[in-house]
Amino acid sequence: TSTRYRLLETVRQYTVEKLKESGGGDAVRDRHLDHFQQLAVEAFPHLHTLESSAWNVRLVTEHGNLRAAMDHALAAPERAEIGLQLAGYLWNFWQNVGHLREGKRLMLGALAASEHLGRTKERAWALTGAAAIDWGQGEYGDAREHYQECLAIHRELGDIRGIANALYNYGVFMKLAGALAAALSCMEDGLV
Repeated sequence: TSTRYRLLETVRQYTVEKLKESGGGDAVRDRHLDHFQQLAVEAFPHLHTLESSAWNVRLVTEHGNLRAAMDHALAAPERAEIGLQLAGYLWNFWQNVGHLREGKRLMLGALAASEHLGRTKERAWALTGAAAIDWGQGEYGDAREHYQECLAIHRELGDIRGIANALYNYGVFMKLAGALAAALSCMEDGLV
């Protein structure tokens, strides 16, 4: 185990103010963002394995830092792509630990902030996460729209693997929503 130190809120606020005065705040926050983006990249493949509990605990421990990194990424258009990628890596975590409301807020923020980047693979993946979070909150209309947009982007990009994944996810969603014919159609399309 590692030792963690906490700052009193007044000390943290004072430090932030001094950092702003020094003019080095953005550089420090950029390094912070880079570090926590790497943590999210490292954690992502483990969030659906037997190691998920340990990784979820680690991410919960860093939750405040992850939130601060996301907020920094979404604060400027030049960091929007990083914010979108970070959201795409964190949606499983938000879903696993029940941070659906916050996850949705950050996911929608990332999608809105990165809209100027166009219809990319990263956007499609983030839409998958948005749909899963919507689904978890019982917002089925939003989930359907996000799954459909995700599928459309993968088709536009000619991303065969992405298309198959999107069809599978959308098909499972349709099955659980009771639309069995649509679910079967998605699953059959995904076999191609």
